[in-house]
Amino acid sequence: MERKPNKKLPKQEMYRMISDQTGVPIYQISKVIDTYLFIVVEALKKGFKIVMPRLGVFELKDCHGRRAGTFINPYTRKWEEYDKLPDYKRPIFKISRDLDADIKNATRGTINLDE
Repeated sequence: MERKPNKKLPKQEMYRMISDQTGVPIYQISKVIDTYLFIVVEALKKGFKIVMPRLGVFELKDCHGRRAGTFINPYTRKWEEYDKLPDYKRPIFKISRDLDADIKNATRGTINLDE
């Protein structure tokens, strides 16, 4: 089985496809999607978990910072110290079971976006 390289769907093409299916003008679609993405980012910054049915979940994951220590600088060949970096949170996306099953069941990994 030959694997096809991942292709990117341009933003304007996605807006056109949504416009064709809904009849809403492209400029309104772009405004709605941009606002939606802004709200998702702001909600993540405040620590909310964003659940999107049939798509997945955006949430924050706790990550440990780097501990303090010493190392040999390869340029100066001297021991140097570095400070501890604090713990932080990073956003992650967990795909939903429905989307995962849809992708796995797609014919040879290709999805027809025109249907």
